[in-house]
Amino acid sequence: MCSAHNDKSVRFFDQCGLFVQRVELHVSPVTSVSLSPDGLQVLTNSRDNTLKIIDLRTMKFDKKKRFTHPNYTNMSNFSRACFSYDGKHVIAGSGNGSIFFWNTFSGELDAMYTPTYKNQAICCASNPNPSGRPLATSLQDMIVLWDP
Repeated sequence: MCSAHNDKSVRFFDQCGLFVQRVELHVSPVTSVSLSPDGLQVLTNSRDNTLKIIDLRTMKFDKKKRFTHPNYTNMSNFSRACFSYDGKHVIAGSGNGSIFFWNTFSGELDAMYTPTYKNQAICCASNPNPSGRPLATSLQDMIVLWDP
């Protein structure tokens, strides 16, 4: 188990809920953590406008797995990013309402979808079935299903 914290850290716990380790790899509060589909990595999202991956086998951050873009902003302490259903992409909503799809392996931005509304997309969740349609929600109680 792991949790995101305002002190810029991610905390890890064992199966009994006992504290195991604290990892600090951002310069601003961490807003979410998401487990990869294979259970080997944790994606972090931070107010420093970066997403990073921690390898759970080594508890290390791979510098190639740092995701950012000049147009990506994390403007909420509740902003949530996720892995795609197949683990091939990291998906995050931005302060301008855009949804970013980064390649998990190369770190490159594969796609950016910009909606017609301009409210921040604070939550992304990937459907676990092969349709893989991510879900984005905005601050105006709107739910948008995106076709990849």
